[in-house]
Amino acid sequence: GPEAVVDVAIGDGQSVILKKNMKKRWPRLFARWLIGVGGFHEHAHTMFALNEMFFFCLICWCLAVMGITKVFQVTKDLEHNNYAHVQQAHHAITIAIVAFLLQDVTSPPPALLLRDPELYLDQVGSASGVVLVRYLQFAGFVILQWQRAAREADGTKLKKLFAYSHHIFRSVCHKPICAQISLIGLLGFCCALPALQKVLLATVSLSLLGRLGSNMYTDRVLEYINKVQQGSKRSANAASFGRAIDLTTLLRALIHVRHAFQ
Repeated sequence: GPEAVVDVAIGDGQSVILKKNMKKRWPRLFARWLIGVGGFHEHAHTMFALNEMFFFCLICWCLAVMGITKVFQVTKDLEHNNYAHVQQAHHAITIAIVAFLLQDVTSPPPALLLRDPELYLDQVGSASGVVLVRYLQFAGFVILQWQRAAREADGTKLKKLFAYSHHIFRSVCHKPICAQISLIGLLGFCCALPALQKVLLATVSLSLLGRLGSNMYTDRVLEYINKVQQGSKRSANAASFGRAIDLTTLLRALIHVRHAFQ
């Protein structure tokens, strides 16, 4: 008989839930759809949840010291550049804690932190020190690894991060739907046919300039393309001509040039 054809559909949370509902409503019609979950939006909501987890014991004090006013306890969406604000704040906090523990703390020895964090933690004698180490373990380093998984197109690492984030969404996140989305992503990574799992792992991110090590998550790339097509100045000033360029076969070259210029 004819070979089976499978459509792999990768998107953000809203599109994933929409596809899930379509498969549930019309299972035979959409049986060949394999739903993939983009890493960018899950990274963002994981970061928001981790920010909330450590907010009162650490984050709010750090924000006050650094003079950051655009990061709050609860972040509901990615509007108003919330992703960048939260990410930059947590990167700064993570770097500061690592620098403090390695350069200023002599007991326990800094080398022990790098070799065995749990053993290092057993020798920490203050509650504030415990909070700093636990933040690095469960939030600071996790946020960095989400970004590294994108940059390196590391699907295996992303699968582990999805599993960790699923438990975060079930505990401190204010968007319970994220737990369902992460579970759908894990179903594809772990339960699809082996050949399809390899496809999902290999397509978690890509580079607009073809440079491995500077990749973006696939759903982030789709957002960028939509922004180019819908929000460009050409579309506003000369609608017909601008959209004709944005929607032709020149789109790939156009995005490459725009991204390289930026």
